[in-house]
Amino acid sequence: MPTTTPTAITPDILALCASIATGTPEFISVNPEAGCQPLECFQNVTLCAGSAVNGWIIWERAGAFIEAEHHCALKRPDGSLVDVTPHDGESRVLFLADPNATFNGKVARSNIRAATNTDPDIVDMIALANALDGPNRRINMYGPDSLTETQKRDGMKLAMDYVKALKKVDVNYPGGTVV
Repeated sequence: MPTTTPTAITPDILALCASIATGTPEFISVNPEAGCQPLECFQNVTLCAGSAVNGWIIWERAGAFIEAEHHCALKRPDGSLVDVTPHDGESRVLFLADPNATFNGKVARSNIRAATNTDPDIVDMIALANALDGPNRRINMYGPDSLTETQKRDGMKLAMDYVKALKKVDVNYPGGTVV
């Protein structure tokens, strides 16, 4: 269930954003420029005229959860804010600027998730996704050999549990697959 750009800025979205940074999220256009690649926002902005604006894209699974993904937008010389990173099927995204959300040069910060209802399947899926963030970040930073065999085994079990929880959410909130 790929999450998608919310259609409106809801109280749940404002609450999530307030827990992350000061400021208000805003819808910005997605205008990929030559050479810009999906999932490479921090690199993409260096290819364009303007300055990097660190922050978060806010995604939504309607009726289920919202998620903030570490991201970088571009402030063009004319002052307009745009997203130069291609997103499959998205012509605009909801962006929360956050000057404290700097990029370490290797791996983006962990996503921040919040349930928008009390369905235990959603709460469980979010807890498992959050638990997976630690091992995934370590692997991305230092490689798979940075984990002990026990950590690898525990991580695999966690990943399998996450997929099971995700399937339950997919049944009740159809529309694709969470990435």
